[in-house]
Amino acid sequence: MERERKDGKLWQELFDGLQLSWIVVNRKMKQAANLASWRPLGGQRHWPTDNDFVIRFGSVLPATDILPSQVVECILVMKFRVVNTEEDGIGTKVKLTELSMQLEDMEGAYVNGRNSLLILKEALSCRRSKNYSEVLESCHLYSKVQSELKEEKMRNESRLDRLCILSGIAAFMTFWYCVL
Repeated sequence: MERERKDGKLWQELFDGLQLSWIVVNRKMKQAANLASWRPLGGQRHWPTDNDFVIRFGSVLPATDILPSQVVECILVMKFRVVNTEEDGIGTKVKLTELSMQLEDMEGAYVNGRNSLLILKEALSCRRSKNYSEVLESCHLYSKVQSELKEEKMRNESRLDRLCILSGIAAFMTFWYCVL
């Protein structure tokens, strides 16, 4: 792992060598959809140890008439642990420790319950690209719009904070002016 910190070959091999298909099937309607981006969209080392990695896959799904944002991001997370062993002549093994799926709206909130089921149902019948670069571009565009919305929300909250502080100061000064 010390050598991995310096050259990053294991991380690059994980990132380049992994593919994921997360297929949702509706047997009743005979429909299926792959919700994964096939190849990773991103990843990082995962705390608490240097032996853990998190790799993120995903896609953008329509949420028309379900949520106000009209789209959600389907995030598929794979967590791995690197185990050093000398068994069977293999020095390093990669063990999958967790695999999860989450639906996240434009504001960053997770979509749960009935809405998530409706979104998955709509995903079964929508057009899906088989072109990885197109999927990657849509995910990056989604992330860009999401970060712009978060920045706007933070600016609005900052303005509101300043207004509250100024109102408090004005009330305090008015109180002391009336008292004196």
